[in-house]
Amino acid sequence: MVNGARVTRILGWLLLLMGVSMLMPLAVSFIYAEGDSAALGLGLGVTLALGSLLAFLPVFQRQRGELTVREGFVVVTAGWLLMSLCGALPFYFSGQFPGLLDSVFESVSGFTTTGSSILHKPSELTAGIAYWRMFMQWIGGLGIVLFGLSILPMLGVGGMHLFKAETPGPSSEKITPRLKDTAKLLWRIYILLTSLNMLVYWIGGMSFYDASAHAFTTMASGGFSTQDASFGAWDSSFLHYAGTLFMFITGINYTLHFRLYQKRWQDVFRDGELKLYTGLTLGAIVAITMMEVIYGGMEFFPALEDAAFQSTSIITSTGYATTDYNLWHPLAHMVILCLMVVGGMAGSTAGGFKVVRLKVLISLAHQSLRKMLHPRAIFPVRVGDRVIPPEMVLNIAGFLVLYLGIIAFTMLLLAALGHGMETSLSATIACLSNIGPGLNDVGPAGNFAGIHPLGKAALIACMLLGRLEIYTVLVIFGRDFWKK
Repeated sequence: MVNGARVTRILGWLLLLMGVSMLMPLAVSFIYAEGDSAALGLGLGVTLALGSLLAFLPVFQRQRGELTVREGFVVVTAGWLLMSLCGALPFYFSGQFPGLLDSVFESVSGFTTTGSSILHKPSELTAGIAYWRMFMQWIGGLGIVLFGLSILPMLGVGGMHLFKAETPGPSSEKITPRLKDTAKLLWRIYILLTSLNMLVYWIGGMSFYDASAHAFTTMASGGFSTQDASFGAWDSSFLHYAGTLFMFITGINYTLHFRLYQKRWQDVFRDGELKLYTGLTLGAIVAITMMEVIYGGMEFFPALEDAAFQSTSIITSTGYATTDYNLWHPLAHMVILCLMVVGGMAGSTAGGFKVVRLKVLISLAHQSLRKMLHPRAIFPVRVGDRVIPPEMVLNIAGFLVLYLGIIAFTMLLLAALGHGMETSLSATIACLSNIGPGLNDVGPAGNFAGIHPLGKAALIACMLLGRLEIYTVLVIFGRDFWKK
């Protein structure tokens, strides 16, 4: 059974951590003095009050011990939901968002690093609210749950099941033997890359405010921007290629970042998932560049710059834009949709189906064909030199069924609410894969403001399902989950 008191106490501590994180945008609001300090302060106060209530009530203080698998699922799902609701408070209190549903949509999109927005003009937001909107993506990028792992030993609560629930994909490998050390190391790498990204953007001509804000959303593969034209607001090839490079880095498994830090170069370059991720990205760049040159009449180097930026932005689920790709050739739209589905590598901040799952399914199809010629032979499914256990192959096949089923259901719901086919399909994939913009009405030049309220609620659910990779959320609704 799930120990409700122990789960509640951990959720309280997560809210306290999130409340503390609101101090940075609150400081920005004081510096710029644009009248949003009260909204941020009130949101911070409510979050800290609720967190304190859940964390420090005496009835929860005696609940210690190792988290069970079921409790890990509940903590992660409820934690992301509570953070999204509390994160929406500054938006709602500021009066800069149309209503509560839109505030929650923007907050969920932020914490899940989706980047889908209901805003027509993000540039009109006050500085503090805009900074919170982008900083929350940075928090969600690596996962505030991983951040919370560093305090769980102090609370007498072990965290391995929490880690497995937060990273339910094929790669939830611990980098170090102690989970607390793993969390600290991941955050150290994350902060280092963010700082480097910030410096490069600042050197490239962004103000310090914009450089820091966009570094937060780049390294989180989030995609929120302070500008209406997203990254296209800066007509700088240096910034566009710098963004392309750092987005590509965000889509790489953080285990490989650690191996680079250890100078284990061969382990990195032999990684099968990295090879496929790189190949898909380069293939999309070449294909879109050719289409823009042949059908769009563009010169080669401008076409290459746009293709490189947009292909990398989409496959890593970042969602930045330097151009309105709605105007591209229809075949380019299909390439973009495919990249939306695939996503980045497992163990990265990117969303999507994940490259490793695609590689496993490709290997499965290959071995199935060989099995037809040699019925008695045994052909294991592999990713590089690694043999994938049959239960993991079954897990990935089940994930694909759920993934496609959710897309079909949500797409049909949006269509029933009056939205066009391309809008319905791309909006669903964009939210479930945590991409951000889609095509047509929800493309880079549009937004999600015109989506029906029921459709927005469904897309909120898609964003949460996508961020937690479906199983983590759906498993708690199973009949057997709450049984002894």
